[in-house]
Amino acid sequence: MLGREALETRCTYRSIACNRGTGTADIHSSSDSIVYCGGRCVVVLGRCGYRYSTSRYMPTSSTVKSVAWVKLDSAEQVVVGCGDGSVYLWNVKNEDIIEICKHGDSVVYVTAIVCNDITYIVSSGADSIVKVHCSKSNEVTEHSTITIPKQGFAHCVSVTSINEAVILAMGTDDSSVSLYHISDTETIFLTKLTGHEDWVRGLDFRSTDTGCVLASGSQDHYIRLWRIALLQDDSDTQASDSRRSCFKSRIENIG
Repeated sequence: MLGREALETRCTYRSIACNRGTGTADIHSSSDSIVYCGGRCVVVLGRCGYRYSTSRYMPTSSTVKSVAWVKLDSAEQVVVGCGDGSVYLWNVKNEDIIEICKHGDSVVYVTAIVCNDITYIVSSGADSIVKVHCSKSNEVTEHSTITIPKQGFAHCVSVTSINEAVILAMGTDDSSVSLYHISDTETIFLTKLTGHEDWVRGLDFRSTDTGCVLASGSQDHYIRLWRIALLQDDSDTQASDSRRSCFKSRIENIG
């Protein structure tokens, strides 16, 4: 009979399921690598031909609520939002971890984009706060905060750039989508998109020749498409009122 002391065991494969919720997985636009939330861990799956295998693994102290690749072809950074309110920037390549901020309640959604060599990191929390941070040369600074009225919160956030202008979209629990312009010094409210009849749970931008298209998905079972563009107004491009009017005149519900 074979004794227990004669057995040699080793772990040859480890797997973990993705947490349930919106914003719990993201795919890299150029490498096709997948990052997802798995319990209290962040898992990166690298593509090997037609297969995926676990290539990186980041443990955390609380449940991971949302992850997002930094939207830059050469970047290997992931924004991580956790249930204890912490937001991290994780360099997948060298495994450096930077704590960006901490919300007063669980993180709901995170996203990021790079524009003019600055990484803009946006996080929404159940504390009714949306935080915007800027990262350059591994130095992270707080840019601005947005307070959601009536103790509501943003179920999802998405960012894009149009002619080097960083635009933030925010889907809130009043069934609308709010658009903001993240300038060098502040975040300026532009307009509110209405039409959905339930919570907006998903947002995604796609660039076009004249601007971008924003897709919004809601619990009302509808997906709406919004065509967004900036009007060129050289006479007064710095004024916030002018910026708002430029956007309002070029937003069109196309779906």
